[in-house]
Amino acid sequence: MHGPPAPAPTRLLVISPHGDDEVIGCGGLIARTLAEEGEVGILYMSFYGSQAREAEEACRRLGVSWRRALFPDWALRLDRLPQAKLIGRLEEEIAAFDPTQVFLPYPSHHQDHRAVYQATLAALRPGRAGRVQLMACYEYVYGGWLGHVDGGPGFLYVNIAPYWQAKRWALEAYADQLRPAPDPLSIASVEALARARGAEVGWEAAERFHVVRMAKA
Repeated sequence: MHGPPAPAPTRLLVISPHGDDEVIGCGGLIARTLAEEGEVGILYMSFYGSQAREAEEACRRLGVSWRRALFPDWALRLDRLPQAKLIGRLEEEIAAFDPTQVFLPYPSHHQDHRAVYQATLAALRPGRAGRVQLMACYEYVYGGWLGHVDGGPGFLYVNIAPYWQAKRWALEAYADQLRPAPDPLSIASVEALARARGAEVGWEAAERFHVVRMAKA
């Protein structure tokens, strides 16, 4: 007798407003997906300062080879781009990678994050989501500064205890972006959030995501 077909490998696409957001929000998930023989792609919307170089190093450390920069010179001004242009480019690159999961930023207090959040929701609207079965927002260490997320059934926790060191090593690639503790953009603060999220579900470390849409055929 033949058993059920093996599930298709995960194709995880992370949409990052700037270099460093992808590691802060999803570094453990990225490392875990690759360790489990999934595929990972990253769409960087923009860079500022030395982030382009640092993002390349972070991807090397994590083992991510598929990455694109959509509007590299528009950091802190993505909200000034026409939404149709943002949505169109996202649609093109999402189709090119053909993901099964898409992780996008919380809307946050940051204008770039809000613009990317709204554009991604539009790009993955019903009828245009392709094979995407899971769409979720990743968080930052700004806690109470997070914005409102539309809809969704609740939170998804991912155990990253075995992958915390991989996340930390990738985060260290963003040396020019990191700050001394207790600044939110410090390694200590990122680790504290991971430990707190893990404690919520009985693990040593976790990343928490707000599920926007989840479907299983």
